[in-house]
Amino acid sequence: AEGVLALLLLSPSARFFIYYLHSNGEDLGRCRQFLLNLRTQFQVHALAVEYPGYGACPGGQCDERLANGSAHAGLRFLREVVRWPDDSIIVMGRSIGCGPACALASQHDL
Repeated sequence: AEGVLALLLLSPSARFFIYYLHSNGEDLGRCRQFLLNLRTQFQVHALAVEYPGYGACPGGQCDERLANGSAHAGLRFLREVVRWPDDSIIVMGRSIGCGPACALASQHDL
């Protein structure tokens, strides 16, 4: 899943990155305030990706393969572009986001 829409929130003193995979009833706009609160309360960076067919992301109905593709694209961004170490990435899934979160955690040393 290349060209994935994402929400990136940075914190000046962060040591950890929360990688949030949202629920079925959310999109990036609806989870923004939650991520802002996490960033402020825990002084972490936060990243969330959009699934195809959700919010402003084009595509038809999302399925497991598409959601996992978006999740892997976000992780590649953190590893290859941001160059954030795996041991400082906290994957957090909510509702339907638990599936991609578990898939990432089982395939990578996070």
